[in-house]
Amino acid sequence: MAKRLVVVPMAMLAMLLAAAPALLAQGTPAPAGSEVEATGYLSPVYPREAYSHLLNDEMTGATYFARSEAVDLDSYDDGQRVDVSGTLTMDEGYPEPILQVTVVEPAEDPSPGETAMLAFELSVEGEPPTDATFFGAVRGEGPRYVPLMDEDGDGLYTGSTTVSRFPPGTRPLPPDAEPVSLPVQMVQGTGTQDPDESDSPRPGKPTSVIEDSGPVRIEDKTLSASVSFEEDRGGNTTADYSGDGSSDGGGSDNGFLGSAASGIRGLLPGTGGGAILALIGAGILLAGGLLIRRLFR
Repeated sequence: MAKRLVVVPMAMLAMLLAAAPALLAQGTPAPAGSEVEATGYLSPVYPREAYSHLLNDEMTGATYFARSEAVDLDSYDDGQRVDVSGTLTMDEGYPEPILQVTVVEPAEDPSPGETAMLAFELSVEGEPPTDATFFGAVRGEGPRYVPLMDEDGDGLYTGSTTVSRFPPGTRPLPPDAEPVSLPVQMVQGTGTQDPDESDSPRPGKPTSVIEDSGPVRIEDKTLSASVSFEEDRGGNTTADYSGDGSSDGGGSDNGFLGSAASGIRGLLPGTGGGAILALIGAGILLAGGLLIRRLFR
């Protein structure tokens, strides 16, 4: 019985190892020094060290770690489909080649409806504090803050942003592809912080959550919330939120963590993971078989 328990995982491991070269060849980037032309969607990454964006090439399925000194990649990571040209280079201390982008051009979108417009409407009653700022917030691979402004002074603060409805990966999309769901909030800040790497303003600390919508299916929609401000006898202004009103006095975005997992899972690249998971699974089966064999000796 002990021998049989070992033979099964060993046989599975042998088959998976035999298939591994073919599995890993699909979606493998070219070697360093290669000139690359790719089409897909740029996704920002944080923190930014050796690279600033990910790009999944629709034609090959390869995932590239991209950066550029010649092009502002942040201006193209809002759900636009782009054609990218550049050279793969190596950085000392970093194991993967980096795509040094030299040219980015908008590409025709073959699949209408791959992006959606999220609009925010915040109804503000009373007189907010002079340093109060309002933002919509969407988390994909990093938080994106959308400033909400009251342009005509009627107490309705609005803003909008374009968001990719599907994770990066091979195109065209399969017929049964489902849009991602991303965590969405409306928050009140205290002034603004210095812009982040994408040059977008951010709410200053401390911040309070006005409305936490949780994971929201990405499609054209308007999200609404309200907040009212009252001044007490001491001249202090207090807020009554339509949402949970939770506060974040630190410098992180932990308010998103409770619902970020589903959004990040939806944005993971769709290539390359199957082969790795198969090999890991084979290793687990092998280890389990050897352990059982030892127990039955």
